[in-house]
Amino acid sequence: MMIQKNLELQLQALNMIEQRYGLTPASLMYEDGFIDDELVMEDLITKHVLEHQNEEEAGISPEKTLIAEHERLAAEYHNERALLEEALRKSKNASRNTSDDESTEEIERATASVEKEPSEKFHQLRKTEPLKPIPISKKESDEDETNAEDIKKRQDYLKARRDKLVALKKEARSQQLEMNKTRPSSARVVAEATMKGEQELEAAQALDPSILQVRRALAARLKAEVVHK
Repeated sequence: MMIQKNLELQLQALNMIEQRYGLTPASLMYEDGFIDDELVMEDLITKHVLEHQNEEEAGISPEKTLIAEHERLAAEYHNERALLEEALRKSKNASRNTSDDESTEEIERATASVEKEPSEKFHQLRKTEPLKPIPISKKESDEDETNAEDIKKRQDYLKARRDKLVALKKEARSQQLEMNKTRPSSARVVAEATMKGEQELEAAQALDPSILQVRRALAARLKAEVVHK
């Protein structure tokens, strides 16, 4: 098996040497330098075989090293975990014992104090003084008064503005009512005078046509206003 593997390696080495260095195997050469070339080929084959073996050993060795390292780390992990669990268990037991002792001592002290001074505690509770009001600084009280004054001034200003607007509305409404009362009679008089003047203007032939047109327009406008009223 090893001989067959070596032969296969030699054939692979020959092919690689021929491809890499451009050398022809000794069996295919018939020159005068046959012996020297054969020696060179043997050296190259030997060198290649050694390199291949070194590569195989290098490939196998790291794998074995990794496996061994993994096993070592796993063992250390399990040992550390076991130690940690043991330490936690001891710590829990110690804390439980300590807490039990402390709680027992506290119960005993509380019972003794209650039995010893019950009347004194109730007496202190009866003497409890009422809470005093929280004092307010002068600065805060001044700020509150200032804010109250500002709010009052603002309210007075808004009230004065509202009263002024109401008065203006009342005055405007009164003026409108007065105009509505006086306008129909005066408009009627103006319309009648305009109609009479229009008749006189139609009778007069010597008037300027432009003046006549303006007067007719005014008469028509006044007439329309009277009709609408």
